[in-house]
Parts: sequence; structure tokens; C-alpha cells
Amino acid sequence: MGDFTTYMADKVLAEVFNGVAPNYPTTFYVGLWTAPIDDFSDGTADGEVSGAGYERVALDVADWKPVSNGVVSNNVLLQYPMAAENWGMLTHVGLCDSATGGEMLAHTVLVPELMVSETDIVLFRPNELVVTLS
Repeated sequence: MGDFTTYMADKVLAEVFNGVAPNYPTTFYVGLWTAPIDDFSDGTADGEVSGAGYERVALDVADWKPVSNGVVSNNVLLQYPMAAENWGMLTHVGLCDSATGGEMLAHTVLVPELMVSETDIVLFRPNELVVTLS
């Protein structure tokens, strides 16, 4: 993911510098957006796909490779349900802490953007979702 949200950055900094015990999720939900999201976005940010058949895809902590050299990536295939209607042009991906709403933890621009039409299936292969701290 390109950037941690302010929410997530605050959690990490509070743990490291203030000794605040972390309360991190054990399941992460990967959502798709058709509008820009930024460091202040949460899981209710405008532009998340709402077309028929869409739902965020869950990744448990076991679905991530071990962190190495400041990088972690998915080790499983993420596959969304088949689009039951046109979902539009996907531009961003967000990592959230709940299946709907909730907090966004990280986000990135989708390159290239992806037009999703009825009967399309969106997927991310292993190693295609990469999260780093920068």
C-alpha cells in the first residue's frame, strides 16, 4: 500500500513512542474505490464500489508473508465475487479493519486503473498487495 492513513500512523507512533498497547486487527479487509482516498480517509470514504456483487475481501494475519526488509505482502490469492453489474473504473485500493465502514489503515493508487464490467472478476495474485513503512 502506498500510504498508511493518519489513523494507522497514530496507532504505530503511540505504540513506539508512548508505550500505548496496540489494538491491531487480526483480519484485514481489502476494498476497492472509484474515487481518490487519502491519509485522512476512513472505511466510509466516498467512492467505494457499491455495485451488485461487491464486498471487501478478508485477509487474516496468516494470509500475509513474514515481514522482511520493511516489506510485507499477501501470500494468498485475493478474489472478489463476480461483478453482477458495472462497478466502474477502479482507481484506489484501501486496507480496512472491518467488512463495512470501520477505519482505513492504508491505501494506494491502483496502477493501471481498471474498468470493471458485469461478469468481470477482480483479483490480486500473491505478492501483488505490498505494504511498507516509509
